[in-house]
Amino acid sequence: MPTRRPRKGGRRIDAAVDHFVLMGYAAYHVRSVVGSLVKMYGGPSRDVWRLVEEDSYKVVEARLLAIKEEKQKEDGQQVEDEPPKSCMEVDDCDSMVGRATKKAKVAATG
Repeated sequence: MPTRRPRKGGRRIDAAVDHFVLMGYAAYHVRSVVGSLVKMYGGPSRDVWRLVEEDSYKVVEARLLAIKEEKQKEDGQQVEDEPPKSCMEVDDCDSMVGRATKKAKVAATG
């Protein structure tokens, strides 16, 4: 007799969703990424799920972060790892922050 499919909530994809929803990702994004990775690796099998679940879903997390960065670039937002576009060098940024802090202190005192 073949094994029965686990009920919703007890499947491997549900464990992945639970893992990433706690990190703030939408469940439908996680399901989409996990589904695409499973298909990319050759379909649902025990070996494929071992790859997906390896290192606490490291492949899934990397893909979710890549999608997030792509979306930020499309929307014109600055990605966290990139330096600010308004400053050419770090020294310039530090001096700009210093001037802004001084102006804020002056405005607060008087």
